[in-house]
Amino acid sequence: MIDSMGSVLIDILDRLSSGKEIFYRYVKTAGDLMDKNFEPVRFEDKVGAVWTRMADEGLDDFPVVVEEEDKKGVARSVVVGSARRKDIAIALSSFAASASQLPSDDKLLKSPISRVITRGVTTLRAETPLFEAVNRLLRDGLETVAIVTAGEEYLGVLSILDVIRSFLRLDTLRRAREVGTEDKEPTRLVDLIGSATEAQPTDVLVGTFLARVKDVMNKNVGTLRNEDRLVDAIRIMDRKKLEYVFILNERDKVRGVLLETSIQMALPPADVRDASGSKSGLRYDTEDKAVQEILALPVANAMVRAATAVQLDDTLLKACERLCRPGVQVLPVFDATGVKLVGAVSRRDLLRVMIAVGELAAKRGLLADNA
Repeated sequence: MIDSMGSVLIDILDRLSSGKEIFYRYVKTAGDLMDKNFEPVRFEDKVGAVWTRMADEGLDDFPVVVEEEDKKGVARSVVVGSARRKDIAIALSSFAASASQLPSDDKLLKSPISRVITRGVTTLRAETPLFEAVNRLLRDGLETVAIVTAGEEYLGVLSILDVIRSFLRLDTLRRAREVGTEDKEPTRLVDLIGSATEAQPTDVLVGTFLARVKDVMNKNVGTLRNEDRLVDAIRIMDRKKLEYVFILNERDKVRGVLLETSIQMALPPADVRDASGSKSGLRYDTEDKAVQEILALPVANAMVRAATAVQLDDTLLKACERLCRPGVQVLPVFDATGVKLVGAVSRRDLLRVMIAVGELAAKRGLLADNA
């Protein structure tokens, strides 16, 4: 048995040769994929530095730690909260990081991150089953979760990008084991969950991760036109329970995507504790005249360009590669012609795949030490 706590995923894949073992037999805990070298945010770090780091690393939240001494006087890092892009956006104006930056923005960006952190966040142990850890990320709407010891000392981080990159490494596993043949249909996730397949475990797991975008995409997409207003975007997000809306031009081609954070940045700064707003997670003063004026603006004022897309029959690996890029949280999915928008695939959609496969592996007893 490989000591998973002392191994990283790529080392494990290099050792697999017989073709009898499967991914979840070795990569089965949060500790297997956690990044031990991930530098957490310190209580005294400046908001501006954290904001910049989020953009650079493509993650919307980081664990925050403080240094304290245990009973023996030994220094250790303890997780006290989470720094979230959404909370910083709430407190900044739309002029932040521009030539017109407001004095209030400058003051906030130079303030310690402790001013805007969310306290009481989830932490996990290294031995937590991987699919349970992924489920926690999805349930809590986080992109990172801190891994701690039994004494609550910080060990590392499991991030949504760590999980997605593990999808990519399954391609290495596939090539090493030569699973399947060219004339063999890949196992679909929907068939797997419905127990409509008798495929062998290795074929099932690898085939699932190498499935097509159409097997996991979200058909429940929201769309607006260039001239529609920001308030219209918020209504769609509320109704469809989405964090994004695609913007179409007059020829029904995707022009861009509007994210919750983009809308929040367009709004005036709000008190992180007291602002109210929509069900979607956006927070603002609904009675404020300036807010009402901004919500009446065209969506084009806050959208970002849709830099990349995928098609129905593209593999999940292709979607994974693109969703690992900084700032890319959701991809529009086009039909076979590459023109018509038929759905979307997001980082969180990929998490749901990992959870479904992990739960199936657990039911089949494939996560046991003696499996």
